Amino acid sequence: MKMKQTYAIVLTSCMLVLGASCTNDDFNVNDQSAGRPITLKAAQAEAKTRVGHSDTEPGATDGIIDVMWKSGDAFALYASSTPETFTTDDDGKTAYFTGNIPTGSGSFNAFFPASKAVTNEGWAHNVFDVKGQRQTGNNNLDHLAAYNYMTASLEEEPNESTLIQFTNEMAVLKFIVTLPGSGIIPTRLTLAAQGGSPGFYTQKGVTDASLDERSGQITLELDNIVPDANNKFTAYMMAIPVDDLSKQFEFSVACDDGKAYIYRVKYSSPLVYAKGKVYASELDFATGGDNYKVASVFDNDIAAKTTTDLATVQFDGTGDAESPYLISSALHLKKLVDDVDQSEAYAGKYFKLTTDIHITADEWTPIGDSDNDSKKFSGNFDGDNHVISGKLNGSTTVLTYFGLFGYIYGTDLDRIKFENLHITADAYSVANTTCSLGGCNYYVDFSNCTATGNVDGETNAGGINGLNRIASFSNCHFWGNVQGAYSAGGLSYDFSGNVTDCTVSGTIRSTQYNCGGLVGQYISGTMLNCNNYADIFVDNTTSDLRVGGIIGRINFDNISITECTNYGIITVNSSYTGTFNTSVGGLVGEFYVGALNKYSLTISNSINHGNVIVNRPDMDSYTFGGGLIGYMKDTYTLNSAGNSNTGNVTINGSDKGTNWWIGNNRDYDPE
Repeated sequence: MKMKQTYAIVLTSCMLVLGASCTNDDFNVNDQSAGRPITLKAAQAEAKTRVGHSDTEPGATDGIIDVMWKSGDAFALYASSTPETFTTDDDGKTAYFTGNIPTGSGSFNAFFPASKAVTNEGWAHNVFDVKGQRQTGNNNLDHLAAYNYMTASLEEEPNESTLIQFTNEMAVLKFIVTLPGSGIIPTRLTLAAQGGSPGFYTQKGVTDASLDERSGQITLELDNIVPDANNKFTAYMMAIPVDDLSKQFEFSVACDDGKAYIYRVKYSSPLVYAKGKVYASELDFATGGDNYKVASVFDNDIAAKTTTDLATVQFDGTGDAESPYLISSALHLKKLVDDVDQSEAYAGKYFKLTTDIHITADEWTPIGDSDNDSKKFSGNFDGDNHVISGKLNGSTTVLTYFGLFGYIYGTDLDRIKFENLHITADAYSVANTTCSLGGCNYYVDFSNCTATGNVDGETNAGGINGLNRIASFSNCHFWGNVQGAYSAGGLSYDFSGNVTDCTVSGTIRSTQYNCGGLVGQYISGTMLNCNNYADIFVDNTTSDLRVGGIIGRINFDNISITECTNYGIITVNSSYTGTFNTSVGGLVGEFYVGALNKYSLTISNSINHGNVIVNRPDMDSYTFGGGLIGYMKDTYTLNSAGNSNTGNVTINGSDKGTNWWIGNNRDYDPE
């Protein structure tokens, strides 16, 4: 079958000052009737897709970035699960593509670039993924091509008169940066959202929200960037549009002079990035101001320092509460890493961070090792509201617990205080547990500590901490994405102690065991005035599972939850066929410790607003979902007062409404 077809694509957008808004008058639109007919042929071998970009005014904070097709570009056209690839030999605003009409009927959808389109799962499984961006050369836009996602929809099969109109799904961020001196080479640019928003999308499903991933920061690697005679350079980053960012942001530029230059700003209203638009920020580190800071960079050279190299490095201060040891550079932080590794616990001592530190080292060694009891940190730590940013990478670590700290250990009589520390960094490791701050913690009180970023663990993962025993959280907050192959929690994957005035925003993902918006498994304590705003997704589960908007699993007696609220949507898809429960609740996933125990739980003045969606169709009798609790042993006691649920409960496609309070107790009435 032969057809004639025209493809005309318009891809211009407006250049704005960051935080402003666009109007239709900002767009330059070509005449859509300018196309010419061609005959569809057999699918060509897929070329590497690329789109040419040119900035009409590289030094300006207003102007236009022109986007044009280049020969070799390709898009995928879907009718059913298997797409066909269409390619072009043209350059320009409009282009003509050849390819086979895919098999199927009804509506058709197109995805650009074809190189990133899914090939056998259907249109709905496509994602926009902006991780891994890297710019080579000053004011160079070539790298944007791989992230310039576009889509189009057709109500019927293309024919001779069809015009495919693509929509640009991305926003472009432009940074015009003036460094404080000559000879400084930038190596990385990071934009972090702070102050309570779910953060940026690092991945977004075209239609399926369960594929979304969010992080508190997005990063652009910089190669061979040589600033001009005025010490200025221009960088570009693709961003997935978002409309619920916070008002507070941090821009950081790491450089080869051992420093990271940081600008922090708070806007009067939440920032919005819209599709098809370009937003510019001008950062002048030469002039500076109250919002400009300088961080010490912890790079590979610092990471490689040995005990011998550090022999002459000394902390200022005496280490007591009145004169704490001062960490005033990345080199001092490395000394602390090394000292603890050499079995100096600093028991009862006090530390204070006096500068921001930006970590760019390829591998991070946590402070303390739980696999060796002599390598623990037992001092107190005051971050003094400074920020540790960058990345925490443990791709080769052999430790069990991975974070900025690996092992923090106090005692009942000498509890440890961690306070006023803020981490803006992505964390990844192959350890048993991955987190931002403390991997394994005993008798530690954390207050006014925050973490922003993407935490990705090969096994267990926690947004701020990993395993906590007889610890506490007070006024601690996490923004970003937590992903653990096993258990996961927005604050901690496993916790005993009190949690007060804490929040989590972003996404939480897991595949097995315990997953909670704030805590994966809660063993003892009270939780007061805590909120979860993170959506929770659990897929491809091959084990028993407990998932809750606040707590995944409660594993002890006399725990209380007071004035806590879940706003996140909980979605669980399980393929597990064993005879163990899948328990999913708006507040608590499961309250069950053992068949012979008779434990009690108190929940008061708490609310679930998030929908609870549970799918385990092959094992319906072992599948439980509830607005309050997924599953609770029938001999246990629930003390409930003043609680409410507005989230809809759906189990294996069956709509249970908002009055389905406890998954295995159909008759439960909270009043």
